[in-house]
Amino acid sequence: MASLRQIRRRIRSVENTKKITRAMEMVAASKLRRFEDLLTKARESAYFLERLLKNLLKDVADYKHPLFEAKGGAGKIVLVVVTSDTGLCGTYNSNLLHAANAFLKEKADRQAEGQCLQDKAAEGGRSKQGQVEIITVGKTGLNYFRRIGQRTGLAFNEIRLSNFEATVQEITEHLTQGFLGCRSGQAAGGGLTESAQAIGQYRSGQAAGGGLTESARAGGSQFDQVYLLYTQYVSKSNYKPRVEKFLNLEKTADEAGERVGYILEPSAERIFDELLPRFLLTKVRTVLLEAFLSEQLSRMVAMRQATDNAVEMIEDLTLLRNKLRQASITKELIEVVSGAKAAKK
Repeated sequence: MASLRQIRRRIRSVENTKKITRAMEMVAASKLRRFEDLLTKARESAYFLERLLKNLLKDVADYKHPLFEAKGGAGKIVLVVVTSDTGLCGTYNSNLLHAANAFLKEKADRQAEGQCLQDKAAEGGRSKQGQVEIITVGKTGLNYFRRIGQRTGLAFNEIRLSNFEATVQEITEHLTQGFLGCRSGQAAGGGLTESAQAIGQYRSGQAAGGGLTESARAGGSQFDQVYLLYTQYVSKSNYKPRVEKFLNLEKTADEAGERVGYILEPSAERIFDELLPRFLLTKVRTVLLEAFLSEQLSRMVAMRQATDNAVEMIEDLTLLRNKLRQASITKELIEVVSGAKAAKK
């Protein structure tokens, strides 16, 4: 059995741990309230843009835009996995990584089925169907996929409120340009975002008869599909991993309803070229805020549980300490009484 001194030392150690977990819980709660406000505004903006986009598509149902084109063939699938930079947030990261492994397994199975059905085409040719590249947001996901040998692309780490908007724009532009097969800085234009410029570059290539310019093809990777894996915030007691398709954009049945009757000026093409990059930017912003809010909620719950466990452990150790002290005092009393009796004899 541990000595009284060891138990006292352990009680002090657990008390110090409790102070740390309590402080981390309070910090997570403070960040949670801040992210809740930001997410509420982002959701309102995303909902407005989504409704506007659907209403516009009702008026121009036959309009074709590059971001709505279902691509197939030699490109690859990109999965953006949003994890945390640090730990101590319960099962937040493990649930996400489990969902990512399930996604990779599903795509690998589909690839195997597709290769079985395909003829052995193009001598020495190799099908890239189902090839998945991971783009990570957060160090935890990056370290995990490197450890298991999974192919990874860009990594976005240490995202703070100070660089949040710049990171959102960088992620959106990388995914949009990769889907269109364009490289950053190749398109020239005034007053448009790089995503809008990439759309213009894509159209220029189509007008030239090739779909993509040679310089765009030299840019390397093209994405057939882009998926986002993040933790969706439902309520303070409910958050869950979700895989959502980001590109290509898909028209829903809701868009086939009654027409609104918008007058589109200067043209539908120009309006969609401006609206869609903003919609995608808002989508990425909302996804990241959902993930960050869920992370802080998970961390707050984990730290609260750790604090409660520390309190329970301190109570148990205090009870053990008191028992040892009582036993020690009783032993000393017995020795004194026994000595007194021996002295009388």
